[in-house]
Amino acid sequence: MNAPFIPETTEAEHYNVATPKGRSNLFKKRIEELTKPKDQGGPGFTIDEAIYELRTSAKPEDVALLAAMGDAPSKIRSEKLNQQKHSQFLTKLADENASATAPSPEVAAAMKLASNARSMAFNARVDQLLSTGLSLDQAINRMRSGSAEDRDLLKDMHGL
Repeated sequence: MNAPFIPETTEAEHYNVATPKGRSNLFKKRIEELTKPKDQGGPGFTIDEAIYELRTSAKPEDVALLAAMGDAPSKIRSEKLNQQKHSQFLTKLADENASATAPSPEVAAAMKLASNARSMAFNARVDQLLSTGLSLDQAINRMRSGSAEDRDLLKDMHGL
């Protein structure tokens, strides 16, 4: 949304870094260029990304605009901004990794149900073997050397 031209002014006057209104218009115009969607030929930055890009830009017109606005670039500022952006990226990545390890409530419920079913099947088989007079160790050893179904039950119980 470009600022409307003031009657009887030229584009050069409208976008003049020497006046507060001109700087404001230039800043808005530059932010609009940077936030223009990709499907319209722009880079598609968010407002924060556009401001970061503007503040770390090496383009002479961007440097002049920010200097006129009292935000002259410096190596220290650029380094701090780069560190901040990197830190934000790492925080976002850590948040994504943390959320990836926690299943959704629906998946957690399904996993609990499956775990309970495995435990019940294992316990039923162990009870069956114990009822024949075997000790717990003997029952587990019998399952290890027994049928494929018994071995699968042990495997499902994390390799007992």
